[in-house]
Amino acid sequence: MDYEKYKAIIMSNYKVVIIALLIVISIIIYIVIINPNQDYEVISSMENNIQESTEEVQKVDKRFIKVHLDGEVVNPGVYEVEENSRLQDAIKLAGGVTQNASLKNINLAVFVKDEEKYYIPSIEDEENNEFSYTQNGNKNGKININTANIEELKKINGIGEGLASRILEYRKDRGRFNTIEDLKNVSGIGDKKFESLKDEITVWNMYNLE
Repeated sequence: MDYEKYKAIIMSNYKVVIIALLIVISIIIYIVIINPNQDYEVISSMENNIQESTEEVQKVDKRFIKVHLDGEVVNPGVYEVEENSRLQDAIKLAGGVTQNASLKNINLAVFVKDEEKYYIPSIEDEENNEFSYTQNGNKNGKININTANIEELKKINGIGEGLASRILEYRKDRGRFNTIEDLKNVSGIGDKKFESLKDEITVWNMYNLE
């Protein structure tokens, strides 16, 4: 079991392993064959070079995304974070939240997504119910067509099993709905059907206000 675990780690960092091995082999050749009297300081310098090279390779392999933080953060703006970062990580880059921030209904563990905007509400926002939503994150009790499962979708007026399945298939193939009007891109939902259900749906979530 441990063998498979170590094998997986090595395979996921194969570039680092190969470069490190090549550098180690070069050091051995230099010390043993070219200059057998090599002193400790030069060896130490070579070890530092290995570490620096490894760090550079790791840095290149990392992927970064950009997110927009707004609302009650110390320094609102666009920030570059590592892929698979959490909202809490992004907020730290923005200097944290202000004293007026309300985190009561904010999930700091959510993964942030590239090109998304995340708004941290104030205490006043919460008191004025400007960011009211249900336990499932649906604004004002509406069905979120970006997060709803098939049973939740079937609660929408005129949406049956087949149409709900096509909505899920659309999300799988093309990603999230940016506006509720995008629902008309799903086969079987024309202008007339959309007008009959548009007041029951939303694409809003508690983090992204765009």
